[in-house]
Amino acid sequence: MDSPELVFLHIPKTAGTSQQTMFNEHYGRDKVFWIGRDCDPDVRRYPAAAIAGRPIVGGHKHLAFYPRSLDPLYCALVRDPVERAISLFVYYTRPELANSERERRIREAHISEWVRRGLDPDSMTASIRNCRPFRREITNFQCRYLSRGRATFASVQKSLQGHDFLVGSVAAHGLFHAQLAELLDWAEAPPLQANRSRDDYARSFLQDAALVARIAELNTEDEKLVQWVTGEQRGLWLAIGERRRRCRRLRALPLRPGLRRVRNWQWEDAPELWPPRERDVLPWPLSRMLVAEPARVVYMPSPGRADAGIKRMMLELSRVAHQDALRLLGIDRVVGEYVTGLVLGDRSPAEVEQIAAAEDYFRFAIVYEPVARLVEIYHSRFVTLREQLPRWPRLYELLAAAQGRAEPDCALGISFRQFVTTLASGKYAHPLWQRQSRCLPWPDTCDRLYRPDQLALLERDLARHCGVSVHIERPQDGAGLCPPFEGPAPASVAHADTPAGELPADAALWLGELVDAALYQLIRAYYPRDFKLYNRCADNPLEETPA
Repeated sequence: MDSPELVFLHIPKTAGTSQQTMFNEHYGRDKVFWIGRDCDPDVRRYPAAAIAGRPIVGGHKHLAFYPRSLDPLYCALVRDPVERAISLFVYYTRPELANSERERRIREAHISEWVRRGLDPDSMTASIRNCRPFRREITNFQCRYLSRGRATFASVQKSLQGHDFLVGSVAAHGLFHAQLAELLDWAEAPPLQANRSRDDYARSFLQDAALVARIAELNTEDEKLVQWVTGEQRGLWLAIGERRRRCRRLRALPLRPGLRRVRNWQWEDAPELWPPRERDVLPWPLSRMLVAEPARVVYMPSPGRADAGIKRMMLELSRVAHQDALRLLGIDRVVGEYVTGLVLGDRSPAEVEQIAAAEDYFRFAIVYEPVARLVEIYHSRFVTLREQLPRWPRLYELLAAAQGRAEPDCALGISFRQFVTTLASGKYAHPLWQRQSRCLPWPDTCDRLYRPDQLALLERDLARHCGVSVHIERPQDGAGLCPPFEGPAPASVAHADTPAGELPADAALWLGELVDAALYQLIRAYYPRDFKLYNRCADNPLEETPA
């Protein structure tokens, strides 16, 4: 990120200090560049080199200070020009009204300089007449801040064309804060109030009709601006060209933990969180490899019961934004349609080459025993969920083919032999039962292959090699992972040809009675490389973690 995502135009005495404090709290001081704090307040040119990498920029600088080529969200607060002028005069002349000792010292430092310029601490009227710099700061100054040309409301409207911006009013600061928090995905909280003067300091000034009239006379354009925002725009002047694109960029900023809004994310929200995925440059399965940085871990996924827990672990180890939404909406579904940064296909060609050449990444995969894998699929989809098969067209198509019916009987279902024989025909491809060797075309590039019952070993290896402490979620149902098939297969079994709807209610009575010798040989013939991959994992016995 070379240019900022948000620029706050801090018009003096319009709650900008409060806004700076909130930016610091939400993103950390190192992510916020503030003119006057991080560089000389009198800097004349936009300090691009110093700002590079900071997503938030603010300070007492006009819109014209910022290059037209930038594409941030510009934000500002405006204030009744009479109230703002009085507040500025009090700030310069009444340090005893400060709310803190630090602020009092800052205000005191201004007095002598402003007196030298002609400011009269005892008379605001005389100060307006005799102090040209002060008069300039209270004369249509808000229009000057929001314009690239003249200090007029018409120039403000013209200057802001082509920019995304949010302009609120101090009188309705809560409304401005709520809209900004929604765009940035901040947790709900009231706006801060910093750098405010104590006491009812404005009363005596407002009672001076001549003074009020003089200030109003100097601010006819600012009055138009403030009235436009508070009146016609109902307290908030918001213009964003592509809202979804802007929200994606703003919500990807690195919020501190616990400060992001808790939402019940819906699929309709996804376009505001991630850009849509276009045609993959990388071929599958490389494009769907998960990369977690800075942990330096790469996972080559293969469909199976352990996959979901490992993907959630990879998400936690990554730096990708909106992790809560990814979990809720489904990692597979989201990365299939949107660019999140979690998979290798989201990277640029240069980044892919860098990851491929790096020697410090830990690359791993899970390999499932082929027979147990098919038993698991049959049990979960074609027995337990057989009444829901019409929801999955390709599974429903296999069911119809196995039964030889255009409209299959879901209640009856199919036997395990029908399931295996039909999928082994090769006519009904599906990610659930595709060959694992297709997901892992280059298994030798992995640092280690694991069985699904070796997740504890994987956790230990990640701690050893990557220095990360993780817990991989195991399947939540009571059945757990199906155990590896232990041969030799018998010549006949009790339930290989029993339709799903006629199997005993207790799965323990039939799970071990599905695979006979003929089915075992058919599965071995269909998945020859998968058996070899799994046997490589079997050579890695699960070791106890040292005490």
